[in-house]
Amino acid sequence: MSLPLILPALQTAVTAISTAAPAISAGLSVIGAASAYGQASAQAEAQAKTNANMEAIARTDMQDSVDQINLRQKQETEAATEQQIDHQNAANRAVASAKVGASGSGVTGFSVDALLGDLYGQHATNKDRINMNLENTTDQLNAERDALATNYTRTVASLPTPQKPSALGYGVQAGLGVMDAYKDKFKVIAEARKDDLSEKP
Repeated sequence: MSLPLILPALQTAVTAISTAAPAISAGLSVIGAASAYGQASAQAEAQAKTNANMEAIARTDMQDSVDQINLRQKQETEAATEQQIDHQNAANRAVASAKVGASGSGVTGFSVDALLGDLYGQHATNKDRINMNLENTTDQLNAERDALATNYTRTVASLPTPQKPSALGYGVQAGLGVMDAYKDKFKVIAEARKDDLSEKP
């Protein structure tokens, strides 16, 4: 092939490439922005799923612990009730025995009343002690429940917030890429128009 035939073909190819280059660059800018938006969206969705799983685990752990505390509360209450009944029965037996013994010995009056008063007082002291122990245990268990709720709230609050991408932001990014791709072409067109205007009388 002769040189005169090759040169026009090369010029045509160069012109075509120079004309297509801005379109290719613009297209790549749009594709790049769309890809980045898709990746950011996927990351946000993945973080949201991770947060949901972590929150569910934390909630389950808290509920399991609360269930254990509730069971302990029930057991402590039942044990205290049994102690109350046992002490009441023991006090009743002691009072009955004292009365029978005093009657059989012919003892009456102040000394018997004093003995019965001591027995009743001892029973009241035991009852108060059992109630106080149960109240202290209940307060402790309530504090443990509160601590569990606080820890759950802190755990959920500490999870990273998913950053949802802005479609507008990525759209602007794509638009700027397109403008940048065509800026030289726009400059050439503007220069040509300027030259045309300057040539007119």
